[in-house]
Amino acid sequence: MGKLVKQFMENFEEVFGRAPIEERKELVKKFVHEIIVDRETNVVRFYIRRIPPLTRTLENLLIEEKKTYTR
Repeated sequence: MGKLVKQFMENFEEVFGRAPIEERKELVKKFVHEIIVDRETNVVRFYIRRIPPLTRTLENLLIEEKKTYTR
């Protein structure tokens, strides 16, 4: 599984760059847990999800990849 995580992270920028805006939003939602904008101090804080929640996503990608090769 670690190999898939590494591959997913290495290809993220490329995949994100090619994705339509709606897919980009979904990709960001998989990583970003919360965004807080403080307009008074002009500070933006964002909280990134830990890797374990991505495990399901990566498993789904692996399943889809296997389906592609078995068709």
